[in-house]
Amino acid sequence: MNRCLACGKPLTPDATFWHTRCVKSFFGTNELPTISLDSEALEAWGSES
Repeated sequence: MNRCLACGKPLTPDATFWHTRCVKSFFGTNELPTISLDSEALEAWGSES
């Protein structure tokens, strides 16, 4: 059984990684944010810090 990454409670079969309410609580949005990462972006980001 899959569990929510935020609260650890079981997920319904149609949920992926997070409950909708946990996404809303954690990110302040109704949809899980997506992050576009590639090796170029990671290298550029790493050189900034």
